[in-house]
Formats: sequence, structure tokens, C-alpha cells
Amino acid sequence: MALLPPGYLKSVVSIEDYEDGNLKTIGTGFIYAKVLEKKGDQFRAMNYLVTAKHVLYKAGLSRGKQRQKVFLRFDSLGENVQVFELSLYVDGLAVFSSTLGECDVAVIPINGNILKEAGIDYVQIIDTDTALHSNKYEEAGVSNGDGVFYLGFPLGLKGAEKNYAMCRSGSIARVDDETLSNNLIYLDAPVFPGNSGGPVFIKPQFVAIEGTVPVKKAYLLGIVISFLSMGEERDALTNKQVQILEGHLGLSKIVTVDAIDEAIQESERRVIENGS
Repeated sequence: MALLPPGYLKSVVSIEDYEDGNLKTIGTGFIYAKVLEKKGDQFRAMNYLVTAKHVLYKAGLSRGKQRQKVFLRFDSLGENVQVFELSLYVDGLAVFSSTLGECDVAVIPINGNILKEAGIDYVQIIDTDTALHSNKYEEAGVSNGDGVFYLGFPLGLKGAEKNYAMCRSGSIARVDDETLSNNLIYLDAPVFPGNSGGPVFIKPQFVAIEGTVPVKKAYLLGIVISFLSMGEERDALTNKQVQILEGHLGLSKIVTVDAIDEAIQESERRVIENGS
């Protein structure tokens, strides 16, 4: 019995750039379809690559320089993986849009027809079918303690001949009005470099305690942006602050689908302003 549709894994790509002459994973992204028009089973949509904004900067957002381009590692319709070069600038303008503040998310328009013509095998995460916005959490039964799946390429782990993503599981550690006011959810889930930008889905349930409802579908909740760590400065004899001991808390942060939609709205606004 599958709890996560296999097609979801085909939406996920390794985002890469050259380091020391070789392509290395710098983050995770996925293809997200914003439906513009739908008639029955047919729909017209705009495709976006969704990832964490800091993935598009060298050395992080605070002190990093924006990358000029990235390379997306897809499965191909043939036997091997295929690398697709994606420019982050057109005519000197950045092509990606992002939300402001702590919502570390970026969206980049991507032409699905070009991907198909290149022989790339991919699946879209369709917003109207899969995305769960925060105003629907109560109705869907989302609450603290619910299980989640998160997909990506931690530490650059990926298949040699296929674009095999890691599927890991955790749970919602904290979701409430305060976190959602910042478009954030905390997970009890260890993430590592390479996970940033990967999609997070709620784990379907078939039973629930009295007075609650089970989540019956693997909805998209958001994307991984970071993990939480602890630091301690100490000297065993003098108690002076001389060194920092760091540890992974096993807690991570994700930004919600609401933030993805805000970034897409910004992208649409920029298109109108630029007349393209």
C-alpha cells in the first residue's frame, strides 16, 4: 500500500552547480503547476521550478552572490539522467521571484514544452489537486503530531543512472496561528545540506482519535528551508566563553504553500510590469 504517489518523486530535481570542475548538488527543487484554466480533465497551467531562495546564492542569502545559472538533473525518457541548464537572468534581469522576510522561497518560470522536446521525463505537482493552503488545515485535519514525507537530495545523495530522490519521514512539531502568520511550520525531521527546497507532503491517515478527522491525501504542505542547531560556549575550568559546540536538534523549518503562491503572484506582477 503506497502512502505517497510514485509520480511525486518524478517532480523532484537535483539543483546543481559547478564546484572544483564538477557538478554538485546545492539543493532540491520540484516542478509546480499553477493551473490557469481547467475544463474536465484538461487544464492549462504555468510551470515553475520551486526551491529555497538561498539555494540560488553562493554562500547563502546573507553574504552570498546570486548565481548566474543552475543545472537541473532530471530523469530522461532514455536510460540515463539528463542535465538541463537554467539561466537565472534574462536581459540582465533576474527571472526568479521570491517572497520577502523569513519566507525563503523562490519560483522560476520553466517551459514544459522545452523539457518535453529535450526528452526529459518529469511530473508536475498540480496546485489545484495537491497543494494545501493553511486556511484549509482544520478542514483537512492537519495538526501537531501528524506525519510527513519530505523529498530531496541530502548531502548530494542521488542515483548514478537515475535521479533517485531520498524519501524520509518525520512529523509536524509545531503549527499554530503564530507560525502560520510567518508562513512557517516546524517539523520533527532531520534535514541536511541538499534538502533545501525539497517538497514536504503530509502523510495520509486512515484513523483518527474522537473529535478529529484523518488526513486522507498526501497534500503538499510546503518546502524545506533549514534545520535548527544548538551552540554552547564553555571552558570546563573557568567557565569562560572560548569554544562553540554545535549539535543538530532534529528540528527543521518549512515554508507553506501560501508562500509559494505569494512568490508566483510576485512573478506574475513582474511579467506585467516588464510587458513580457
